[in-house]
Amino acid sequence: MQKVSFWPLFAKLTLYTFLFLLLFFFLTLVGLGFFAKHELDVFAKNANVTPAQFFQTLKTGWNTKPNQVDGHANFLILGTDGLANRGHNTVLTDTMLLVSLNLKSGKVAMYSLPRDLWNDDYKTKINAFYQYGVDRYPTEPQRFPREVVEQITQTQVQHTVVITMDTLAALIDEAGGVDVNVKEGFVDPMFPREDVDVTKVHDPKLLYKTVEFKTGVEHMSGARILEYVRSRHSTSDQGSDIARGQRQQEIILNLINELKNPNFYKNVPRDGKLYKFYVDNFAQYLPVTEAIGIARALVPFRNSITFQTNSPTIFPDDPNGVITHPKPSKAQQMQWIYVIRDLAKFQAEVKQKLQ
Repeated sequence: MQKVSFWPLFAKLTLYTFLFLLLFFFLTLVGLGFFAKHELDVFAKNANVTPAQFFQTLKTGWNTKPNQVDGHANFLILGTDGLANRGHNTVLTDTMLLVSLNLKSGKVAMYSLPRDLWNDDYKTKINAFYQYGVDRYPTEPQRFPREVVEQITQTQVQHTVVITMDTLAALIDEAGGVDVNVKEGFVDPMFPREDVDVTKVHDPKLLYKTVEFKTGVEHMSGARILEYVRSRHSTSDQGSDIARGQRQQEIILNLINELKNPNFYKNVPRDGKLYKFYVDNFAQYLPVTEAIGIARALVPFRNSITFQTNSPTIFPDDPNGVITHPKPSKAQQMQWIYVIRDLAKFQAEVKQKLQ
């Protein structure tokens, strides 16, 4: 496994995405065309399709023009996290990530929106918009956060993709785990146990467990990754929302780097399973044919695709920061929040970072 290092700075986050992992999957599959008949049969069996069906999908996708504006395909990635037995059914987005894929250069720019960013129009943090969408658009709840994000950032979004933490863990296990270079170890003594029903158990000793990560490289399974990216109660600076976002996005880029390696695709049964995994979990947001169309557009840049991560500049750490953490008022429900200092400057920063 390829090892990665943490970036000294980041800001919010995070997960994703098998969306781009799949793009690399198709880039390699289409570009190399490495399947012999026997391997194709093995792939198709594990993908739960016939070879004829797969080639028809590939042909259709190859002729599909990606949905884009001025050469950019923009995505809103929503990462939801819901531990089992936590006493409520509210779905919050721990991750809201704008991604702009430049189809003319192969550059991928990411801009993370903090989950605690306050929206005064709806008197809530932006991480509640998905739940609002459940009420407004029951069959397409991701539509509402997309509408609000488009409004506050003035960025047109072509695709909105939702990923759960459990789906991320399953993807990591399908990929064989990842090696993570933990730059700063930490201990979280209050990590929620998934096997405890909070409506029946109230003893903190039973509700929480201690998780520890030591400085250095650790090969992590899906379950271990969830502890790594969910942890938020470390007494060090690793307990901050910003640090957690950094850890989450780092995992995604690790996976992307892994899938960029042509040797990864020599495991044909796994390739087929990953194809099926995409169809089962992501095709509803980005159809396979559209993903192949995007992959085709990226073929000229397959060896030079670059990733740039960004997050809002924060005042007063940055004198020109576009968001800040104020003392919350009663109108803001006395919550820890970030607020946008100047909407026009915030929108200008988003545009500049994504371009």
